[in-house]
Amino acid sequence: AAEQAGELLRAREENSQLSVRMDEQTQTLRQLQATSRDHREALEASQRQAAGLSARSTDDAAAVAAAERRVRQCEEQIMGLKRRNEKLLQVGGSSEEYMEEIDAYKSMLRCPVCNDRPKGVVIARCYHMFCKECIDINLENRHRKCPGCGAAFSASDVHAVFF
Repeated sequence: AAEQAGELLRAREENSQLSVRMDEQTQTLRQLQATSRDHREALEASQRQAAGLSARSTDDAAAVAAAERRVRQCEEQIMGLKRRNEKLLQVGGSSEEYMEEIDAYKSMLRCPVCNDRPKGVVIARCYHMFCKECIDINLENRHRKCPGCGAAFSASDVHAVFF
């Protein structure tokens, strides 16, 4: 009987120790689950941020490509003007050629919509220039797209230009 009482006491003590260890392990498991949840949320936030940055990078790459196209167009225009200038310098140019060139420059200063008034405003979104009256008509009619390229703009994108 004493042996059984000793064995019962050891079993209770072992049960108590196992119970304490189980509580400690349960607490550790809960902490690990909380940490795992926090890491999962951080991972998801990082993935969302990476997706946003990827989209922004794509948009920036498209903007750079468009800017490079505009630069090439400007460079081609400059080369054409240089060739024309060299030709005029070699030939000496007649008054008719000069008048044609002056007319070409004047047409560059006229509004491409009405071909009547001088350009006076620029749309900051696309940098196309028009006369104030034509842009005011577009804004009044709620047709807020650039007449040159179709880019959307608002009244705050329209700025005066002085030559």
